[in-house]
Amino acid sequence: MPQGFQAVEGDRWSYAIPQDWQATQYPQPGIGNVTLVSQHESPDGQVFVNMVTEPFPGDVLTYLDLNLDNMQNFGFTIHDQSEAMVGSLVGVEVESSVPTQPPTRVLQRFTLTEGTGYVLTCRTMESDFSSYRDRCSQILSTFEVSN
Repeated sequence: MPQGFQAVEGDRWSYAIPQDWQATQYPQPGIGNVTLVSQHESPDGQVFVNMVTEPFPGDVLTYLDLNLDNMQNFGFTIHDQSEAMVGSLVGVEVESSVPTQPPTRVLQRFTLTEGTGYVLTCRTMESDFSSYRDRCSQILSTFEVSN
């Protein structure tokens, strides 16, 4: 865990955030079987991190393809995707822009094990992304799911 960070843990998953970040209670729209299990924000309110889980009976590549299709159907612009480990599990990191007002940029890590998909998201305003990219990458690099 990076120095100055605190662990956030749930059922089979964990990640770390800076110690001064706060848990949030912003309502999330229900999207199918997706469950929001964790939500935090930076003290300045500029960066948000959330963790969702959902049942998925397929493999990790099918799970990723379905998520990418859904993102594009909602108007996301996919900028980059690459393989990224989530603990000992193979996962994928995706960078995208969300067509909100004002526009938002997100980094996400996806993985799947034993019928459950896990997605950790770090987002900030598109205009501020270059300032927060390293922090989001650092948080996503701490993401682990046990298999």
